[in-house]
Amino acid sequence: MRLVDLALQVLICFLISTLFWFIVEFRRRNDRKRGPGPTLLPGLGRVHDLPLQHTWFKLKEWGDRYAARGYYRVDLLDTRFFVITDEKIAYELLVKRAKTNSDRPAVPSIVDSKSANGSMEYLPLMGHNGMFAHVNTPITMN
Repeated sequence: MRLVDLALQVLICFLISTLFWFIVEFRRRNDRKRGPGPTLLPGLGRVHDLPLQHTWFKLKEWGDRYAARGYYRVDLLDTRFFVITDEKIAYELLVKRAKTNSDRPAVPSIVDSKSANGSMEYLPLMGHNGMFAHVNTPITMN
């Protein structure tokens, strides 16, 4: 009988600690200091709200609702997205500041995918490095 009581106590402690973690994570993720956006669930974000087709309609709806300053943030399966809805902000970040702001995401399952030191088999995934330092220089035709 004592083993059953101990197992029940462990289960209750586990459920209470999981509930406590969920509440803390929920409050942390939805802190308005982190930027505007829809209410996020720990672990899921808002992935359950996105339709499989025509996803941009939902992103546009969130933009109309939350992007008063031209942007909002949303988490989808613990991946944070910063969605820009204002053309002027997009131009400033993606065109004028492209040298410092644009890069490709790292792929964790590929070892050293962003390095220029290894083989060139992951060239489409390669990020900023010394090899591509002169990409923005104009090419003159003779």
